[in-house]
Amino acid sequence: MFEFEDPVGVQLIQDADGKLTGRGCAAGAPGVPAFDAFPGDFGYCGSISGEVSGRSASFGFTLEIFPQLRYSARVTVSDDARRMAGEFTNGSPDFSLSTAWLRVADDADWIKRSSTDFVRDSAPLVGAYELTLIAEESTGPHFVPRRTYAFRYSRDGLAGDLGSFWNSEMSRVTAGSPQHVGPVPATAPALPTSLDLDFDGGGIRRVTATMASGDRYTFAATKVR
Repeated sequence: MFEFEDPVGVQLIQDADGKLTGRGCAAGAPGVPAFDAFPGDFGYCGSISGEVSGRSASFGFTLEIFPQLRYSARVTVSDDARRMAGEFTNGSPDFSLSTAWLRVADDADWIKRSSTDFVRDSAPLVGAYELTLIAEESTGPHFVPRRTYAFRYSRDGLAGDLGSFWNSEMSRVTAGSPQHVGPVPATAPALPTSLDLDFDGGGIRRVTATMASGDRYTFAATKVR
């Protein structure tokens, strides 16, 4: 999972009735050598409970070392089961975060961090933005005029009201404007599967989002910090 302060990873096992079991960790994926070397996974892990219904899944685990913390998620799973997106909570009643999940390589402790080149080349784009819809260049019901949408470009990827994307799902900035994001496997219908980011030396100026349905939305982008 990404777009949360902890590098949460889960191993999900689905039975014939849709019940989910397995193991989740707050500091990497369970079952890799980095954790096998330390009995009890430092205690930052716990047993998964949850269920799958169609393309919707809900699951969670309680940290063994902090039993007051339960990490849980409600997500939509892509048809190829390689991507999930939805809401995550750490057990606090007033905390909910939109996140995405990607498959982890069998020999890795988490998804791959951005390369040195990606960090260097993307530096001018990093920051928080406000997006406003350009109605005459947009189609579909998911985004509306006269509202601002949050958008954040970090050195590992993107987050905000258009969903979350990891650096591995983005083209190199050095290829020139626009930077292409995706396409990624479709999850929730209200989330884009690809983005095009038009930018200059001052940051991102326009964002075009394409949905799995084919609807397209164009936004003007203003950097706010």
